[in-house]
Amino acid sequence: MKKMDEKTFESRYETARKSALSKLESKYHKEMQLASEKAAKDIETEENSMSVLMRYVLQAIDNRAVFEREMNHETLKAFLVDQDS
Repeated sequence: MKKMDEKTFESRYETARKSALSKLESKYHKEMQLASEKAAKDIETEENSMSVLMRYVLQAIDNRAVFEREMNHETLKAFLVDQDS
């Protein structure tokens, strides 16, 4: 593997990160939109809306962690593919 300077590394990493983001963005946007619509409906129909809200907040935090993990994985994959070429 060839050694690269810091500027090249940062540029390639940023390109890889943007590639990973565009790949995951539409998937998670749809999921978040559906979850927020369901949360709004559940809050209207359930008596204890605070517990419903907390459940969805915790789910959103968990989803964010999953997104970050996938984002890091996809960024690394894209970076390594770029490095090989």
